[in-house]
Amino acid sequence: MKLVFCFPDKADPFEYHPEHSGREPYQVCLRKLHEIYNPLDIYVNHSHIRADIILTIDGNLSHKLGSLLNYLALFILKKIFNKRLILILWEPPCISPDTYRKNLKKYDVILTLDNSLLYNPSVPALEYHWPQYFHHRGYCEEQRSRRVVSFFGNKKSKCRPNGYDLRFDTMTFLQAEYSEHFDLYGPGWEGSIFESMWHGFAADQHDVAQGYDFALVIENEIRSDKYITEKLFNALQAGCIVIYYGGGKLESYINDEVVIFPERAELTDKSFWDGIFQMSEVEVMQRRGKIRNLLRSLEDSDFNPVNFADKIIRAIELCHR
Repeated sequence: MKLVFCFPDKADPFEYHPEHSGREPYQVCLRKLHEIYNPLDIYVNHSHIRADIILTIDGNLSHKLGSLLNYLALFILKKIFNKRLILILWEPPCISPDTYRKNLKKYDVILTLDNSLLYNPSVPALEYHWPQYFHHRGYCEEQRSRRVVSFFGNKKSKCRPNGYDLRFDTMTFLQAEYSEHFDLYGPGWEGSIFESMWHGFAADQHDVAQGYDFALVIENEIRSDKYITEKLFNALQAGCIVIYYGGGKLESYINDEVVIFPERAELTDKSFWDGIFQMSEVEVMQRRGKIRNLLRSLEDSDFNPVNFADKIIRAIELCHR
């Protein structure tokens, strides 16, 4: 049996690049798949015709194809060449709403972070957790600023509610009240009213984040209680005390002794932020001291890339039924 993984990014996520830690979960996943299947039968972004099963991220065969050509290519591979198709839904509905609404019937199995986000799924759907690599690079304990850092873009979505609108509202409040305590990185903020807080694009988020005591993380998708992504874990691995808002339920993995979970209204509440910036040095050090133990405890959690590989293997088994 031959497998093809199709990734829309130009870079192959399975290819080893030590400077790009974001690919490490794929490396772990690939090693697991190589234990089950012949490595020579696993391809990335090519040999579609030779494959028995094709796995696509968000329905994209190639970054070179537009949505229409991707759809036609998948249709031909399914109907004419009788290929089995597995859809891995990576982006949430607030980013790619059409992926969740259209053309799901052509897939044999769907992998999604949350089945409830699907619109009347008619094919088998498996839930997975965002694969995260927890053997972190280490972080600096000293020379941190009593400031908050965030890495996210200024975007729009027709889906309501969404994290983009909440970020904009939160940035508007912070710009008015705490601009001297907040640093913002990411696309879409240039030329806006937030330029006094905006510091461009971070070449290495880990290196930048470990200069701060706090990191504000707001997920893109805030309607799902299962949508938890790398944004939270990246901030923790930089040693930041994370102020986290998302739809995800994290109580079984993380407690509020490490991560701060504000209510939505608190993100634009002066008393909440006063409490953040007035936190004692003792509490800051106590919270940071628990991060390493937390990361170690998460190594065997549902977010381990091996569990993601197991979901892919299960999807492949369902294709053969």
